[in-house]
Amino acid sequence: MADDDDEIDELWSTSVSKAATPKKSPALVVDHKNYSAFEAKDKLLGYVVRCTSTRVHYQFFYHHLLTIALNSPDDDFFTLITSNAVIQVYGRNLQPITSAFGLHTCHSITEFSPDVFLPSSDDSQPYIEKIEVLLPQPPKKPEREILRPKREGMK
Repeated sequence: MADDDDEIDELWSTSVSKAATPKKSPALVVDHKNYSAFEAKDKLLGYVVRCTSTRVHYQFFYHHLLTIALNSPDDDFFTLITSNAVIQVYGRNLQPITSAFGLHTCHSITEFSPDVFLPSSDDSQPYIEKIEVLLPQPPKKPEREILRPKREGMK
């Protein structure tokens, strides 16, 4: 009985046991998401263009979409022309994305980045290597050189 009491006292004791082993630090885990080139939804007013290389996300609206041009049959390049931008998309197997744009069901397109996403193991899925968004720039005032009249006798 006394031995049982000693074991219980040892378990509930506030003193530090010399036999205690330190806990291992947890291994570092990188939180990468699985890559998906696009998301589709119903009844959309607009779509998001995510450029991971420039860290900029753009919101566009379907009523401004004018033209969709796909490089066919390679399906490795397409262009979206809107009323205020030209969006050029490079990758592979891009035809499903252009079909979703044609049906106004493409919610977003995302450029691949190995820093953010795990690569897809299915090569038949759409893959976006690069997105370029070209927006109009306001006109810039040209630098003008101030011309001063030359005075006679001065060099």
